[in-house]
Amino acid sequence: MKLTHALTLSLALWTVGATAAEPSARSADPVSPGRVSAAIRQSLSARDELAGAVRNIDIVEGPEGTVTLTGFVSTMQEKLKIAFLATKAAGPDKVQDRLEVKKEK
Repeated sequence: MKLTHALTLSLALWTVGATAAEPSARSADPVSPGRVSAAIRQSLSARDELAGAVRNIDIVEGPEGTVTLTGFVSTMQEKLKIAFLATKAAGPDKVQDRLEVKKEK
């Protein structure tokens, strides 16, 4: 019986710890203005391969933590990475990706 209680408690603590670490689990919380866009910029700036792209994009934060990404990037891979990191920071269904890939001349 004690083993069952210990396993149940362990599973409960693991579940709480796993959800607390997920940004999407916090997306229902009230969001202070600028917090999500700042988190996205910090996440992008921390990646060397995206450092140049950060200067060419705008991150516009709307109501309830929604975010719109606009501007130009060099490659489709860059566009996908930025959108992924923004979604990770803002939460699912909170990011509108309007980034455009520059066409080479």
